[in-house]
Amino acid sequence: MEAENAVAALSGGAVLGVATVMKLGINGNILGISGIVNGITVVAAKPGPREPWLWRLTFLAGILIAGGVLRAAAPETLQPLPASMTFARVAGAGGLVGFGSSLGCGCTSGHGISGLTRFSPRSLVATMTFMAAGFITASLSASSDFFKDTPRLAPHVELPWSLVFSLGLIVLAFGFVPVVSNLASRSEQVTDMATAGTTQSPDRPARLATELVVGTIFGLGLGISGMGRPEQVIMFLDVGDGNWDPTLALVMGAALGITVPLYHFWLKTDSFTPVLNSKLDLPTKTHIDAQLVAGSMTFGIGWGLCGSCP
Repeated sequence: MEAENAVAALSGGAVLGVATVMKLGINGNILGISGIVNGITVVAAKPGPREPWLWRLTFLAGILIAGGVLRAAAPETLQPLPASMTFARVAGAGGLVGFGSSLGCGCTSGHGISGLTRFSPRSLVATMTFMAAGFITASLSASSDFFKDTPRLAPHVELPWSLVFSLGLIVLAFGFVPVVSNLASRSEQVTDMATAGTTQSPDRPARLATELVVGTIFGLGLGISGMGRPEQVIMFLDVGDGNWDPTLALVMGAALGITVPLYHFWLKTDSFTPVLNSKLDLPTKTHIDAQLVAGSMTFGIGWGLCGSCP
């Protein structure tokens, strides 16, 4: 593993961790990409009064903005799937990833980062399951063979730019907190008592701004870390190739190194209240059931076939 990729993985993972904490600290809800996407379809199909959903689209808009920035400024961070991967394989893998992460209520962000941060037993089981399924699928199907004829990956963000970009994003994230807090307090001062109940809405302008900024920062962190390149994911999952790449482990380790202490020693304390919410809105499910395991396994199989996740 090249030093540039290792540093980029660690610094990009730190950005992912900060974005995760930022979303909890300001809006009070967790960062799980597949859950956010799945929630759009659930809300759209639900009869009766609609639940707030604009915040979900706003978060995804941030992810798309990050993709555009990476495409323009650092195209090496985004790698297309090789032409040797058939359409049937890619489409099948995408279907398994989407259905599995929906059935299992999470993916690498919702379970792998946000869930493990909270020491959730459900997320631990889900993460172990989709990791094992990914390892087995990629190794048995020799997924890394599809990348053998592709040009060797160059460092996607060369030193020292990976550190500079990551530090800048982290400073932006923490600097955004007092700005939002100040704007929110001013807004509440002019809010009429008759409409005061609406200030907790996830579609409140200040919360939408946070979703957009967090989505953008998280997307840029994914690019810096190397997770926009399926080959690096596959080289982590395919242990039968003899050329194992630990990038993904470094990314998740760096993210959890940020989120775990901040969550348990700050966000979880009784004295903490999110800036734009009255409390932390955390998942309430605690039961480990067959649906969780089956969904995580399905997601892991699709992930191991092509190296792409939500």
